[in-house]
Amino acid sequence: MEKFLFYPKDINILGKVLSMILKVDSRRRIYLPKDVKLDSSEVILIPMGSSYLLVPVPSRIIEIDMDMERETLKKIAEYRARMEALQRLSRRTKRSKNADRE
Repeated sequence: MEKFLFYPKDINILGKVLSMILKVDSRRRIYLPKDVKLDSSEVILIPMGSSYLLVPVPSRIIEIDMDMERETLKKIAEYRARMEALQRLSRRTKRSKNADRE
């Protein structure tokens, strides 16, 4: 017996599109639907395990004045990223413990 996989064009829950299936052509290009707002001509491609995240690069740079040094800002950003990662890990651990109990 053959198995067939069904991929919906988009996953829509309560009127909100959560994800989309996009086609990749022979030259490895993807085409975004017109209803996807993208105000940039460039994106950053971030590998995330077995998937990728596309982040639009702003078309114009916004300059701001900061009272802190670059290294201080970098340390703050790294600290916050670590804290967020630990919070996510804690939530995942709690979820897996609850799933084991059920």
